[in-house]
Amino acid sequence: MPYRSVTFLSEGLALEGVLQVPEGEGPFPGVVVCHPHPRMGGDMDNNVVLASCRGLIRQGVACLSFNFRGVGGSQGVSQGTEAEVRDAMDAVEYLRGLQEVDASRLGLLGYSFGAGITLQAMAKGLPVQAFGVIAGLSSRSQGSASLQLPLPKLFIGGDQDQMAPGEQFLTLTKQVADPKEAHQIKGGDHFLWGHEEEVAKLVGGFFSRCLG
Repeated sequence: MPYRSVTFLSEGLALEGVLQVPEGEGPFPGVVVCHPHPRMGGDMDNNVVLASCRGLIRQGVACLSFNFRGVGGSQGVSQGTEAEVRDAMDAVEYLRGLQEVDASRLGLLGYSFGAGITLQAMAKGLPVQAFGVIAGLSSRSQGSASLQLPLPKLFIGGDQDQMAPGEQFLTLTKQVADPKEAHQIKGGDHFLWGHEEEVAKLVGGFFSRCLG
């Protein structure tokens, strides 16, 4: 599996990332994966981000994980605002331009803080065919225009997640426009420790079906 460190620009800032490409002959579908909040220690080496990438590669989908501005070796200052949305959008554009990747089969996935960034970026009309939100759906996201897009959408949450536990997660996902998939992980809290393999299977399966 080709695995390489990459750098791309967002508003003139150099952001670091890791590109993983499946074995075999491409071009492959590709997905950008956004990490959780930097102020809580979130970066591209997060357990859920790594699990998601493993699941994608197993299913023949290339993936780009990266550090938002001000995180790790990425230039700039973490803002937690529109700036990170721009980072995600530029990551998609970078992935879209790679010869190993099929520009007509792209996806965006975010976990926690990265899920919120994903929803905001999708509302701006990104050229992707499917997107996913892990532990990022809550009552605060109900008004997001991206939840009504006619694109395949994936929602993963733990039934012990403090943001949208139990029935709340199921109620919120029912309000999202089709097509969609919603999976609630039994015993999982917001951090999903110990449930990485389940996350990998759900993420890889969804994007393989939607982009493959």
